[in-house]
Amino acid sequence: VPDLASVGQVQQALRALLAEGVPVRDFSTILESLGDGLRATQNLDDAVEVCRLALSRVICSRHLSSDGSLRAITVHPDLERQCVESPFVTTQGPVCGLQVGLAMRLLTQVRDLAEAAMRAGHQPVLLTSPQARRSLRLLTARDFAGIPVVSHAEVPPDLQVQVIGQLALQAELSAA
Repeated sequence: VPDLASVGQVQQALRALLAEGVPVRDFSTILESLGDGLRATQNLDDAVEVCRLALSRVICSRHLSSDGSLRAITVHPDLERQCVESPFVTTQGPVCGLQVGLAMRLLTQVRDLAEAAMRAGHQPVLLTSPQARRSLRLLTARDFAGIPVVSHAEVPPDLQVQVIGQLALQAELSAA
């Protein structure tokens, strides 16, 4: 890792993981996966996503319901595609580049679905594609910091996922 990242970059990676509630106790796995990520790409944000994959079981285990399943709000593929294809680049990275009105409707749906899940006694996660995860996280982080955004790739194959809702734009709901 010293050849690939400075101490400051390692600290940035750790900060990014901690900001999303990812434990950093397994430091050797984090350093190894950060190194792997930086070998594949020079982008630190992309390397942090590689760290998340290496820590996927830990990430998901923190959000399991009492029956051991992951209660998830999924994201409609058309909405994911819009987020990936029209990013709005900020200092924190690419954000889902939806029009303001659409973004507000999306955030309202997140609130409504999360509140319904919490009333039922569940801690929901947003479950999306690996390509859309970071931009959706940045979009929802300010208003919904307590709702983790997890990619499909981070869910271990033996973990049961129970879908409790789906985020979609209105036209997508009627077409689905």
